[in-house]
Amino acid sequence: MGCAATTRLTDVTFDANRESVIIRRAGLISLSDITPEVYHITHLYRNLISQVNPDKPCLSYLPPNSEQYVSITYKKVNEMAEGLAKGLLELNLLRTTKDDLGKDIKIIGVMAITRYEWFILVIASWLLNATLVPLYSTLGKEALLHILKSTEMSIAFVGSALMSQLALTANEISSNLHTMVSFEDSHPEIPKMRILTLKEIIEAGLKSNKELPEPCKDCISQIIYTSGTTGIPKGVVTTHKMCLSFILGIYRNPYYIEQYTNCRYFSCLPMAHAYESIAQIFIFLLKGHIGFSTGNIKRIIDDMRAFSPHITTLVPKIISRMISLIDLAFKDLTGFKKKLVEKAIKSKLQNIAETNKITHTLYDAIVFKKIRTMVGGNLRRVHSGSAPMTLDVFQKFQIYTSARIVQGYGLTESLAGSSIQEKDNHDLCVGIPFPCIEFKIANVPDLNYYVTDYNAEKIPEPRGMVCLRGNSVFTRYYKNPEMTNEAFKDGWYLTGDVASMLPNGSIKIIDRVKSLIKLAQGEYISPERLEGIYGKSLLIAQIFIHGESTKSDVVAIIIPEREAVKKWALKQGMEYKDFEVTIGDEKLKMAIAEEMKKLAKDQNLNRWEFPRNIWLSSTEMTADNGLATPTMKLKRRELAAYYKVEIEKCYNMNYLFQREE
Repeated sequence: MGCAATTRLTDVTFDANRESVIIRRAGLISLSDITPEVYHITHLYRNLISQVNPDKPCLSYLPPNSEQYVSITYKKVNEMAEGLAKGLLELNLLRTTKDDLGKDIKIIGVMAITRYEWFILVIASWLLNATLVPLYSTLGKEALLHILKSTEMSIAFVGSALMSQLALTANEISSNLHTMVSFEDSHPEIPKMRILTLKEIIEAGLKSNKELPEPCKDCISQIIYTSGTTGIPKGVVTTHKMCLSFILGIYRNPYYIEQYTNCRYFSCLPMAHAYESIAQIFIFLLKGHIGFSTGNIKRIIDDMRAFSPHITTLVPKIISRMISLIDLAFKDLTGFKKKLVEKAIKSKLQNIAETNKITHTLYDAIVFKKIRTMVGGNLRRVHSGSAPMTLDVFQKFQIYTSARIVQGYGLTESLAGSSIQEKDNHDLCVGIPFPCIEFKIANVPDLNYYVTDYNAEKIPEPRGMVCLRGNSVFTRYYKNPEMTNEAFKDGWYLTGDVASMLPNGSIKIIDRVKSLIKLAQGEYISPERLEGIYGKSLLIAQIFIHGESTKSDVVAIIIPEREAVKKWALKQGMEYKDFEVTIGDEKLKMAIAEEMKKLAKDQNLNRWEFPRNIWLSSTEMTADNGLATPTMKLKRRELAAYYKVEIEKCYNMNYLFQREE
């Protein structure tokens, strides 16, 4: 099994010194430029509205205390968007300032959970040539202060629950923010702040005679601040040209048009995330129907079941969590049922390996039907990105749900989309470049990655750092020329990710330069890789691997899986009283360590890749407590500080197991 295909997927060119290799999509000429007739998303939007059935469902949401989605038609969405745009003009709510290049810019902030009204605001911003600045609801105070200062925003659309938080920060620095627009009709009163509602502005716009401006060339669509695992977030300047290069490049491939036109898409990732933003726009422009989650991560499965989507986007952490819960339920089966499940999994796994087929007439009906119903019954594709995924999770999700996982690769700096798997790819690679972008893999001598490397079968497999170039790649960080200069070399954006190029030209992400830890004896450790391996244990919900250049070993902070811990305790004949009490039991710690030891042996890990000791904690690593990003990437610097005492204790403890040299 692998990413092998019968045809070459990419064109590959080595440089003269074989220090790098450039990879382009085969068979499609990269989009070199946007024509003068189409340089602004409003052009595509107007074309869509003139052709789509006005009564077709466009956006759907789940009202409070309801289990049934309510839909809004394309006609109504257009009316609301135009009303909002004209209302902002009628009430004179937009302030024109100068951007970092000295050009006029109208900035609108937005801070809320995922919701359909945010998408209405996106369309209104197109119609106004305005620039949206999305704000994560979990941004720390320091990051929020930085963004308010840099953008000088004077107006922000905010969920009522977040208004006080934003206002408190804005008032602390006497920022330019003087107007807040509540998405809800009810909202708190905020001192020294003008408060309006979305409904008020739309109503004013529907009565207005204001004319909307003509689309302007080269205006900024959004300034998207990185969710960032370290340091102050950087503002990625996203232009309409970038978005159109991405979208029109995909449009040129009939495969995408076939898969996504008129589909039902479930949106649950934060809308401040670049990938969720561009995915919604792409689906919308292909006459799709977008259903928005309630924003509660614990309700994602319930929301999916209610909306019954064809396609969604999930991060690996959510997918892994779903698989763990299903595995836990299967583990308790006995006798005939257990054997049936094992046979079904084995049979479907063999089908995937031999034919890339993820469905099975018999087993899907008698073994996996309830699981498929759990995610709505119609799910056929799940996009996954932001972090690596283990092979067993990748395979099991497709086996259990009969929905294909489509992995991609990208960063905020490339609209979160640079490459994607297609029909030939069915493994852990991230596919081939989009038509609007080029990849370059360059040697990383310090880490022993070279474009002249070979794989285990003695087949050439270039390895090195990923660099990107193309019209969908950003050109600057907002008001941050120093970081911009550091990010580019010879016109290529340096991602910091390490990839290998598989024999068919597909790309596989294998490491990250900045995340690697160099131990005292000189070995490099990839914590994300180890976390993926050890995270397969059903007893582990989350794991943080920590290492230091002055230490010879790594240690691990582990948040056990609550339901699995309860079942483990009962099987041990223990009286289960409380999760906090149970995770303090040395027997549980050693049970987890034994599972980790087995996983390490299965993966042929080196002795220094196994933790010296582990610490069990009940504090989940989330965006709410600042220990993870909104896309569930671990914030390593914050975690190291938060668990400083526990990490020191682990280093002072004896080895979990005797070390084998």
